Amino acid sequence: VGLAQWVLTQRNFFRHVSAVGPNSNAAVLCGAIEQLLLFDTYSRDLIPLSAKQQPDCGLADAFLASDEELWEWWLGKEKEWAISTLFDTQMDPPSALLSPRAEMFCALMHSIQCKADVFLPHSKASYLGHVAVPAYTQFLDAIHDSSTELRGLLSQKNLDLDKNLGCWMEIINGTQVASLVLIGDVDAPDNDLSRVGRSMERLRDVLVDEFATTFVEKVLMERAKLASYIMRCSHLLSSTAIDVSSDKKSLSPDLHQFSIMLIKVLTFCNKHTIDTKTQGPLGFAPCAIRIAVSNLVAEKFLEIALDAHGMTPDVELDGAIIFERDVQLVADMFSPDKSAFIRLVDAAKFMAAPTDQLITLREAITGLVTDGPEQQLLDFRNFSVDNTLFDSATSMLRAKGYVNLYLEDAISILNRRKDTFSLVPDGF
Repeated sequence: VGLAQWVLTQRNFFRHVSAVGPNSNAAVLCGAIEQLLLFDTYSRDLIPLSAKQQPDCGLADAFLASDEELWEWWLGKEKEWAISTLFDTQMDPPSALLSPRAEMFCALMHSIQCKADVFLPHSKASYLGHVAVPAYTQFLDAIHDSSTELRGLLSQKNLDLDKNLGCWMEIINGTQVASLVLIGDVDAPDNDLSRVGRSMERLRDVLVDEFATTFVEKVLMERAKLASYIMRCSHLLSSTAIDVSSDKKSLSPDLHQFSIMLIKVLTFCNKHTIDTKTQGPLGFAPCAIRIAVSNLVAEKFLEIALDAHGMTPDVELDGAIIFERDVQLVADMFSPDKSAFIRLVDAAKFMAAPTDQLITLREAITGLVTDGPEQQLLDFRNFSVDNTLFDSATSMLRAKGYVNLYLEDAISILNRRKDTFSLVPDGF
């Protein structure tokens, strides 16, 4: 190392007119700098870190980073190279659910990391700040532009759902793979790139939520008429003259278009689901989208069951039976993973429970808080302030098999199932 440094110093290579003069070739100078980086990398690999011969700084620090003018010039060239590589390179169409630009970004970040590791800490930080950060920023802007375009397409009438969903999965998987590359070894000390990787993870989660929310609100609620079904549920749940003997395997007619669109997305996700433990990160997007959509769909039906918007103040048994049937069939679409629906399914079952069962349960729960008439509405506040009462009432629910139903949910439903009591005191 010392000999190479002495030769380059004696010949003044990086200040010679042939290298940096007005008629010099920038490619030649960049190639010489690349050779410095390679020399430092190979020499450090040959010398153990614990050895006394390990140099304090390599040729790159001695001839490049210490020369302010040359350093600034080279950083500008590296920035141009990084952004040009990312956006001007001809890319093949994706062969899997991974954006080609994300693949290029990962390769680029690996190259930048290898170069940065050659320098001493202060020079390394300068290199990453001037080269890695601009490339990362440009990559984020490209992702934002792509997601904005895809979100707009989801709202169009002539939507190609499979194509749109595939594009979402490409950019989501791209951010997933990029975050893994940037974070690197989770046990390694924190550094600039690992912090960027964690911000990429947050972007990945935002993209998943962005697709799921747009799909549920724009496609399912508006185009597939789920909003109409939700509006009709206030009438459905308060009705008594309903034929509940129809096919138990059929959804309500209002949910027909909803089921077509939902099954289309779930089928696409299931087709591309990969075991992330054995086959890498490309299974992330299908799994994450499936989970996010299931959570939002379950939330829409749970709002009906718990009267979140005050639209279903009364619940009659016949209407509740139809609603419980719809809930079960929707939950079955997400089989085998129906974890997002466990609370909803219990709530729907409770709504459709036989009248005599709910009368017995309501009287038992009421008896915990009053010795007076049992024909009264229950107030959850009586239980929320007393842990003993809360635990006793919850145990009653669990004993009836409603292991995923919250006590507050059960009280809300009992107060709306008017057939479980005949008298409510005036002025309550």
